[in-house]
Amino acid sequence: MGRAGRPPPGTTGGTQVSRKSLLADVVNLTARSGRLAACITRLERRLSEVLGQTARGSLRPRRPADVETLTRQIAELERQILDLRAALAERDENLVAARAANREFMAHGPDQRPAHALTAPALTGFGFVKTQSGG
Repeated sequence: MGRAGRPPPGTTGGTQVSRKSLLADVVNLTARSGRLAACITRLERRLSEVLGQTARGSLRPRRPADVETLTRQIAELERQILDLRAALAERDENLVAARAANREFMAHGPDQRPAHALTAPALTGFGFVKTQSGG
């Protein structure tokens, strides 16, 4: 057998790796690393832009409802407040009148009731109005 089946002396076998091929690999890998770094930078920038737009959109004040609609609602609510205050004042007046009539009624004995106590107009809203029919 000759030397044809064996690797050259000083090698361990298989393919030989030369210094030039290693340097070429280093250059290629460095270039690839640079391309990947540039790609990552672009992707990070794009992600930052998208996140910024999303955050800006969520923090942006919401468009208020139609101003005219809100104005009408405010006016309606103010009218309701005025109506409720008027109804409350009327009920307060009726309550004061009912209390006064009750005090007057209680001040007189059961046989000495004043005639106007049973027909007082202030008591009409409370269902106290009775006709005097002997009894």
